[in-house]
Amino acid sequence: SDQEKIRKLVFEAKEFNIDVRPPDITNSHEFHIDMDGKIVFGLKAIKGLGENIVAKATKLKKCKTWIDTIDCIFRNRLPKNLIEPSIYCGAMDCFGVTRSEMIRTYRALSSLTDNELSVVLSNIIVGQKSIIDALKSVLDKNPLYDAVYVKDFLKKDSAIRIVQSRILKVRDIIYTYERSRAIDNPTLNAIREELFLDVSLSGHRIDGYTISKDVITCKDSKSITDDDDKKISIACVIEKVKDHTDKNGNKMLFMSVSDSTGEL
Repeated sequence: SDQEKIRKLVFEAKEFNIDVRPPDITNSHEFHIDMDGKIVFGLKAIKGLGENIVAKATKLKKCKTWIDTIDCIFRNRLPKNLIEPSIYCGAMDCFGVTRSEMIRTYRALSSLTDNELSVVLSNIIVGQKSIIDALKSVLDKNPLYDAVYVKDFLKKDSAIRIVQSRILKVRDIIYTYERSRAIDNPTLNAIREELFLDVSLSGHRIDGYTISKDVITCKDSKSITDDDDKKISIACVIEKVKDHTDKNGNKMLFMSVSDSTGEL
């Protein structure tokens, strides 16, 4: 399958110490080799991103920081099916913010109304406030709520109920934001890269585990010959298992395993 071919090519590159990197939202949308000789996946490699969605990513090319990116995303109303997959597969790592932080910020701001979002972005970009302080600033704008909603409702008590419901919603957004993780889990990052790119590039699922110094890598194990009469230990992830019965009725088990250095 195409997935197996991609994985094989990436692991072969790693065996020759060629760095293979995730897409970069500010760079090329195509698969390419950069100035340092690193192989870089293009945005078009991300599953679910069609030509029209990828074309919208050009608006982010000039962004230098995560704050610039937040402003650009919401000012241009860029779609969720571009932003979240791009974060999860590492295409926004160039901004120096953890993927977990980017996801929780994006989801929090996506849950706001246009007026609430305007207050938050103003406090972040102009007021230089942190994300959490900017979210809390929405709750200080009760007169804003009244001005927005009373003109949309003939009855003031109806308007007040709407205002109160939004205040509760914003408090819930803040609560969720504060309690969500801002630190990345290497294993979870690898799983999500495999989900969107068919292969993990910035790490491996095994990276989240503490590994004994006595084990060897998949790459090093290939240098061991049948003449080496010794037991070895490999810390790896089982990728595929296949049962086989030979002509004498003996049952055998074949496994494909991998780590950050390659596949075996």
